[in-house]
Amino acid sequence: MDRDRYLQVADDLRKRIEAGEYEAGARLPAVPALAERYGVARGTAHQAVQALAKWGMVISKSGSGTFVRTRLGARQLIRCYDRMRQSGAPITSGLDSVMAGRSQAGYRSETVYAEPDVRLRLGLGDPDLQDRPDVMATDALYHVNDEPTMIIRSWEPLALTRGTEVVFPLEGPLGGRGVIERMAALGLAVDATREVVRARAASPEEGAQLLLPPGGMVLTIERTFYAGERPVETADYVFPCEQIELSYAWRIDPLRPAGEQGENPGRNDLEATRRTSTELDASRPV
Repeated sequence: MDRDRYLQVADDLRKRIEAGEYEAGARLPAVPALAERYGVARGTAHQAVQALAKWGMVISKSGSGTFVRTRLGARQLIRCYDRMRQSGAPITSGLDSVMAGRSQAGYRSETVYAEPDVRLRLGLGDPDLQDRPDVMATDALYHVNDEPTMIIRSWEPLALTRGTEVVFPLEGPLGGRGVIERMAALGLAVDATREVVRARAASPEEGAQLLLPPGGMVLTIERTFYAGERPVETADYVFPCEQIELSYAWRIDPLRPAGEQGENPGRNDLEATRRTSTELDASRPV
C-alpha cells in the first residue's frame, strides 16, 4: 500500500509542476513538510521525491534541497554538408541553436594511451607502453541556461601535434578554432568526415554530469576527421536524448534530363560521394 501511496504523492507533485505551481528552479518543500501535507511517513515522501528525480522533473542538490528542473525542450542539431564544408570550426557547426546561451562548465586535456576503440578510429597500432602516451584526450562539459547540455570527448594523435602550438585543442593561439583550422596550421588539409549516430543508456559518469535519472538515455555522435586517408581527430558528442533532434541537410545537384549531351555533374558528384563513403568504410576496421 505504501508503494501505491508514494506513487500517488509523486503523481500529484508532477501535476503541480506541470501546472506551474512549482516553476522551473523552484525549491520543493522539504521531505518532512511533504510528509505532513500528504499525511504519509517521511520514507514515503522521500520515495515520492526520488520518483520525480527518476522522471527527470527535479534535481536534488546536496545541502540545498530539491529543485524543479528547467525544461529546455528539444533543439535541432543541424548537420549540413555546406556548413561543414565552409565552417572554420566544424566542431560547433550546426550547434548554433542548440548551444545559444552556452557556457563551458570546464574541460580537461591530458596525454594518454588511446583506448582500443579510439585506436581503431585513429588507425593507431598497438600501444608501446614503454614509449610516451600517443593521444591528446580532451573532455569538455557545456551548459545552456545553467543546465548541463553536452559532453564532448576528443582525441588527437600526438604524432601530429606534439611540440606544436596546436597540441591543446582549447588553448594556445588557435585554441577553440576547430579541427580544420588547427590542422591547416600543420599543413594538413582536412577533406572528409565520418559520423556515426547512436542512442544508448547513459553511463553513471555521464548521468552524473548531465543530471540524468538512472537509466536516462543519451544521443551520441561519433565523428572522425580525415586528411586524405589519415584520421587526424576523432570525437564523441553526448547529449540528453530529450533535448536534441537531429536534422540532416545535404545539397543535391540535379541530374541532366535524358537525352542531353555532356557529362552529368550531379551523377559525377554522386559517384564521388559513393567512392568516398566506401573508402572511409574500408579504412575503418570493423
